Amino acid sequence: MEGRQVFREDDGDTVHAFTATDGVTRHILGHDKGRTVRIAYGPRNPAYAVVCPPTGTGVLMVVVSLVSAAVAGLMDYWTYQLVLPAFTD
Repeated sequence: MEGRQVFREDDGDTVHAFTATDGVTRHILGHDKGRTVRIAYGPRNPAYAVVCPPTGTGVLMVVVSLVSAAVAGLMDYWTYQLVLPAFTD
């Protein structure tokens, strides 16, 4: 389900409107200014809806995590290589 922006608040949040399967237009608070958002809700209780995160954020988080892990691993390895000669005969 997609929701379109219908109102922008002063604090930067936006209000989006969507029509649920029961035919009622509902409003939900979102954070994507001026863009259409994806909305998920249970068909039995559409009053409890959530704005889905934008696509692609999961991939970005995985890439950032892998790069951070690689940098941390290299720093640990270099520290080990630097300290090792001090403890060997």
